[in-house]
Amino acid sequence: MIKDNKMKKQIIIAVCSLISVSVLAQERQGQSHWSVQVRGGITKSFVSVEDPDYEKGRLGWTLGAEAEYKISKHFSLTGGLEYTRLSRKKGCTIFPFFGGTLYNRFKIYSDYVHIPVLLNYYVVKGLALKVGVEMGILTHAKRKIHSFRNGDEDSPFDRRMTEDIYSLMSKGDILFPIGISYEYNNVVLDARYHHGVKNIRLPYSFESRPHNRYLSVTLGYKFDL
Repeated sequence: MIKDNKMKKQIIIAVCSLISVSVLAQERQGQSHWSVQVRGGITKSFVSVEDPDYEKGRLGWTLGAEAEYKISKHFSLTGGLEYTRLSRKKGCTIFPFFGGTLYNRFKIYSDYVHIPVLLNYYVVKGLALKVGVEMGILTHAKRKIHSFRNGDEDSPFDRRMTEDIYSLMSKGDILFPIGISYEYNNVVLDARYHHGVKNIRLPYSFESRPHNRYLSVTLGYKFDL
C-alpha cells in the first residue's frame, strides 16, 4: 500500500512536470510566432496614363508598422498600417495669353493610409517573397501650379499657387503588392511594387484618369514578441 501511494505520487509529479514543460514550450513557441516591424522609406510613382509625357511620377515617402504571424517554417501572414505620400508632375499645358503664351506646370501630392495584407514565403532563412492585397484611403491631396509666360520661367509674369484637390480625387484605392525582403539581425530591407487597379480621380475632375502604381523601398526593425 505504501509502495502504491509512493508510485502514485511519482506518477503525479511526472505528469505535472510534463504538463509544465509542454505549456512552457507552447508559450515560447507562440511568442516566437509573432513579431512587429517598424519601417520607413521612399516611394517612386509610375502613374498610368496614355501619354507618358503628360504626367510623370516623382519620389515620395512612406512610414508605418506591420505585424507578422509565422504559420510555419516557410509561410507567414503580415498585416500593416502605413502612411504614404505619392507625388506626380505634369508636363506644361499651354494657353493663349495677351498676345503671348501661358505655360502651366503642375505638381500633385496625395497622401494615403494604406492597409496591406500579405502572404510571405521564406525561400531560405531571412529571404522572403510576398504577395497580397492593399486598401488605400485618401487623407489629403494638393496641387502646386507654376504659371509663366512664353516658356520663360524667369519672365515678369510668374505665379505660383497651391490648391486643395481632395474633392476631385477618389477617396479609396485598391492595390496588389508583390515584393521581396531580406532580414539580418532583425533589420529588414524590403522592396515592393504596388499595382493599383482603381481610377484615382473622379470622372469630371481631370482629362486623364490614372491608377496609382508605385515602387517602395523601406528599411525596418523587427521586434520579436
